[in-house]
Amino acid sequence: MIIHGIPVRLKLNDTILNCIAALASIVAGALLHFWDTGARLAGALLFPTGLLYAKLFFLLAMPLVCLQIVCGVMRHLQERGKAPAKESLWRFHSVNSFGAALLGLLAGCIVRFSGLPVFHSVTVHFGLPLLKLFFPCAVLLSVAIGFASVQAGDAGEDARRLFRSLTRVSGVTGTLLLKFLPIGLFMLLCPVIALHGVSVLWLPLKLSALTLFCCAAYGMLVCGYHLRHCGKDAPRHFMRYFKPVLLQAFSDAHAEHFEEDTVLRSLQRMGIAGEEARDGFRYGRLFGGAGTVIYCGIACMAAAQYAGMGISFRLAGGVLLWIMLLLQTDLAFHGAGLFCSLTVIIMAGIRPEAAIPLLLCEWLLGGARTVLNTAFAGVGVYLADKLGWMK
Repeated sequence: MIIHGIPVRLKLNDTILNCIAALASIVAGALLHFWDTGARLAGALLFPTGLLYAKLFFLLAMPLVCLQIVCGVMRHLQERGKAPAKESLWRFHSVNSFGAALLGLLAGCIVRFSGLPVFHSVTVHFGLPLLKLFFPCAVLLSVAIGFASVQAGDAGEDARRLFRSLTRVSGVTGTLLLKFLPIGLFMLLCPVIALHGVSVLWLPLKLSALTLFCCAAYGMLVCGYHLRHCGKDAPRHFMRYFKPVLLQAFSDAHAEHFEEDTVLRSLQRMGIAGEEARDGFRYGRLFGGAGTVIYCGIACMAAAQYAGMGISFRLAGGVLLWIMLLLQTDLAFHGAGLFCSLTVIIMAGIRPEAAIPLLLCEWLLGGARTVLNTAFAGVGVYLADKLGWMK
């Protein structure tokens, strides 16, 4: 497929497979709903396997996020001192990510997500009491380790190499789990629909629609506002050539990386080329987490209401604090929104089974957050070039 002369590959990727799995789950569950024996068998055979799959995400969340925080702190300290342009890009992404976190929390508090008795009636013991006790300390210790490994200078190079290797392995493990998301989606969604009907889809769909709307609105308003500083026609000029990148970002949200050639061609057509453009875009994807923090804010508020917890300033403040702390991690890793949300859910003391609806619509939420993160990364490079940050 050619968009403005740029080839964009549309293939049978994870997003399409998850869409097929969701449709198959709805159809199969709706048919089994009218057969009592089949519905009970689906609940007895499929749902426990789906819960086992969900537990794997919780067990991986702690080591994955802690290692990502260590490497994220190292990158922050190493990158910020390289060039004035990076300092300007860091401020740009930090301010916009903080605004996105506030928007996510506000949207999650205003919109009602309570009334999901299906997952309340299935009491699942995830075996996470110890994680709840030690997770906050582990996250704070990860920040200290990342800082210390950089301060150690040449003597800490072996430790930095070890942490980068472990982070890579844990990230590949998370990607592998997400590859099986279509199967897990079917095992979780089909028996629930078979037992309770298609009405259980209302709140996951509500969560998806709200996240998609917030990401689209925040991206258009904030990116458009910043781009106007480069000229009246700058927003239209940017979107005209960057549209293939955003399409590729949504379709390959859970892929290892989407086509870098598409990114570089788009930037070149906008008059931005060279290693500075490539480095600026990578920097924006690493530390620009506007889409991820919107995902986390809405998802954590939704999970709290799924679990029957009341929304309070203490809960919202705690979620905001931990989300901003997680901004120190590499927010471009695969499934970052899901794993960061699970981390905050554990630390906020929210019942873990309330996170099951996140898995049901992760393929949509992940696509939305990847598009917004990519859009802000591209806007950052555009502003840096047009406003002289790269000079």
